[in-house]
Amino acid sequence: MPRILFDRLKVHLLGSLKVEREAFMLGGWDSSNGLEIYVRKLIPIQSRDLEFEGDNGLELKDEKKVQLIRQCKQEGACLLEAHTHPFSDSKVGFSSYDLQNLKEFVKYIRIRLPNTPYCAMVWGKNSVTALIWDGKTAKGSQVDELVVRGERPQRIRFTGSRKSTKSKSGKSLEIYDRQVRAFGISAQQAISSQKVAIVGAGGTGSHVLQQLAHLGVQSIVLIDDDKVDRTSLNRLVGASSSDVGKWKTQVLARAATRINPSMTINTTPFKLRSKAALNLLKNVDIIFGCVDNDGARLVLSELSAAYLVPYFDLASDIVMDDEKITEAGGSISVYLPLETSCLWCSRKIDPNEASFDLATEEEKGERLKRGYFNVPEPAPAVVSLNGVVASLAVNEFMAMVSGLRLPKSARYDFLTSKVVPQKWSIDPSCAICKSNLATGVRANIDRYALD
Repeated sequence: MPRILFDRLKVHLLGSLKVEREAFMLGGWDSSNGLEIYVRKLIPIQSRDLEFEGDNGLELKDEKKVQLIRQCKQEGACLLEAHTHPFSDSKVGFSSYDLQNLKEFVKYIRIRLPNTPYCAMVWGKNSVTALIWDGKTAKGSQVDELVVRGERPQRIRFTGSRKSTKSKSGKSLEIYDRQVRAFGISAQQAISSQKVAIVGAGGTGSHVLQQLAHLGVQSIVLIDDDKVDRTSLNRLVGASSSDVGKWKTQVLARAATRINPSMTINTTPFKLRSKAALNLLKNVDIIFGCVDNDGARLVLSELSAAYLVPYFDLASDIVMDDEKITEAGGSISVYLPLETSCLWCSRKIDPNEASFDLATEEEKGERLKRGYFNVPEPAPAVVSLNGVVASLAVNEFMAMVSGLRLPKSARYDFLTSKVVPQKWSIDPSCAICKSNLATGVRANIDRYALD
């Protein structure tokens, strides 16, 4: 669930601890890694929507039920419900009245929304619990956790969760003493607990990985299927001439784990457009895109929207004219699903370039033959320029995770030595951040896989 929706839900449900409150949510889902639901819309329930409102519970009006079901059908969404037990003192649970009502309502849902999950939550003063139905069976299952993404990301363990409570974030904080002095212990624990993906193990990606290792991030997914060559050595942090011919992911992981031995890095050399890589990216907390083509940016933007994964896109560039630098710098584009504009809204993706990048080799050859595209020359690249862009992105990551502020997009101009914040409005007709938002498996991200 995006932070912005979580905060609104919490205020609505717990704003008054004198009476029970209720809300419904709409979302998408995916069952490839256990059943997960991605929330995209909040519908607070008011007194006018209730047939009954008293000390023993709440009863929704039939017309409101019909309206919610109709909305789910129109949007291809599943339904979630949350209500409060304001007088629960310890671990909250479903009452016998709740369970009886759920039994009847789930029957109704299975008829009206076949093969569609349904989730019910109960919020108390100090705890939350939830049950989920997969849309195929009448039996509900315990939900493990609620993941809040965006600013101040957090994981809320539900009462009765079967998930292990062990976490690497409990490691000694002595190494990070100077960071703790700046951001506090809770922020350091939040940084350590983030599962981060870096797509692109090149000039910017190597800087990002090195800095995350120093910050104390414990879990990294590194996506790249390229090997080190001699032209990489001027900018690939952690690589040496003896690494030529080795997988970039393994070389960078070796350098990072020297900094942070407890860090776990998936170094399998995946292509971005493989089912394995796409499935890994669906289950991380944040993506750093360090790629050099708009096809990859389009794939990552769609995946970010569908699975509510914050996406930080990094780009550095040097433009030459008659052997003279006319433009140089870089940018970071921060996409928080539901909260900020995606790369498509921000005009950061060239549709023609993305189309070419995602074409088959045969189609590319045909377009090149017809002169629609030219074979690009290797772009100029400098290690320090990549480092500035990577540092800007990692700073925004720290701001977001620590709760200091919302992360911001920015442009760095090397020639003027200026960093200029950038902001774009969300396009209400955007096919990515509006139509694809929190759709999960319905977004069909796997269509980009080449295997």
